[in-house]
Amino acid sequence: MTLNNFTKRLKDIEMKFFTSLILCSTLLVTGIAYAGISHAKQVDDNYTLVGSNSTPVNNAVALYQQGEFSKAKNLFKKALKTDKKSLDSLVYLARINAKLKEWDDAEDHIKAALKLAPKNAYVQNLSGKIYGAIAQNASIFSALGYAKKCLKGFRKSVELTPQNIEYRQALMSFYLGAPSIAGGDEDLAMENAQAINKLDSKQGYIAIGEVLSATEDNKALTQHLANTPDSIQNDSEVLLGKGFIYQQQKDYHQALSNFKLAAENAKNIADEEILTIKYQALYQLGKTSDLSKQQLAQGITALTQFIEKAPINKRLASKEWAQFRLANLIAKQGDKSKAKSLYQLVAKNTDDKQLRKKVKAQL
Repeated sequence: MTLNNFTKRLKDIEMKFFTSLILCSTLLVTGIAYAGISHAKQVDDNYTLVGSNSTPVNNAVALYQQGEFSKAKNLFKKALKTDKKSLDSLVYLARINAKLKEWDDAEDHIKAALKLAPKNAYVQNLSGKIYGAIAQNASIFSALGYAKKCLKGFRKSVELTPQNIEYRQALMSFYLGAPSIAGGDEDLAMENAQAINKLDSKQGYIAIGEVLSATEDNKALTQHLANTPDSIQNDSEVLLGKGFIYQQQKDYHQALSNFKLAAENAKNIADEEILTIKYQALYQLGKTSDLSKQQLAQGITALTQFIEKAPINKRLASKEWAQFRLANLIAKQGDKSKAKSLYQLVAKNTDDKQLRKKVKAQL
């Protein structure tokens, strides 16, 4: 191997390594799984208070749920001074620190929580997400150590609660996203996908598809997608998952078809999860129209509906991203003036650096 080839390989490994760390952080912030597919519940919903009779903790939790993170943090700190072994306070403080990007404090609190409750699966899973997020802000040498702690947390959570699908999804995603030097393992990713399949055939079908897509086993993937069980053939979440896979494969015709059906079949919008799937599908329908330059009118309709009706939800794209995609489609239809107005509106309203860069390139 020449020096240039070795350097290129090292950069490839480093890029994949940091991709895995970004994945851990994404799981921490949003609770979504690999490939952007929405799963059953966000992480906060799965934590059960241990000291539920503590009034200060309950008051702090209420503030946390209202998004008053700084106020909640102060109350949790006071509760922790009263009871230094309050697992509830440590868990919530670790999450608040992570949300506020206070990484030193987040690490201190998750370490204390792990010491206090090493056999608590939620705490172990949370530690994986926090260590993964911390690693993003570390040097490549320190990051490797944090990535291993990230993996340790995910593995331990599955070991403690093997029937928990969310924990297996997180572990599977790490195995897929990380290079072998950091613990990545495609065989173990498939092993977890198969385990998920035994627990839930729908989630298992999606997980196996994700692994086959990520490992570029195109022959097996084609067969897998063509043999969707009848019982889940029209399920909106399955259709959304297939849409993502086809989008990644650049089979835009199939991606558009599956996203359209996913949106149409997500009918029980009183269910928050179904509502989220519906608007994920509408956004992806518009995005795929933009990427493929196909079905422009359909994409415009989908994005317009998303912009007008989608709820504010961390698992959904922002309205500004939808407006950017809409402007792209309008420009492709030839109305440059209307598209420019939309680009200017997005530039004015967004603080997303990546989006601002993309908008600037269009103006």
